[in-house]
Amino acid sequence: MKKLLTILFAFVSIIIFAQKKQAPDNRLAGIDEKLQALLTEWKVADFAVAVIEKNKVMDFRQTLVSFPPTVLA
Repeated sequence: MKKLLTILFAFVSIIIFAQKKQAPDNRLAGIDEKLQALLTEWKVADFAVAVIEKNKVMDFRQTLVSFPPTVLA
């Protein structure tokens, strides 16, 4: 039992320390402000943007404008 726990501990330790820490991706910094500017400039209600890199969706943003509810007479 003691040998099994030692092997399990060693295996878990290797897995934990083998993972590389990724640096934060700053390529999309400030995109929210640019999307809001486009929304007002183009005068549209909403739009969606997907950022794709190497056939994987890296980021998806949907920008919506909330309109006040209308009262139908």
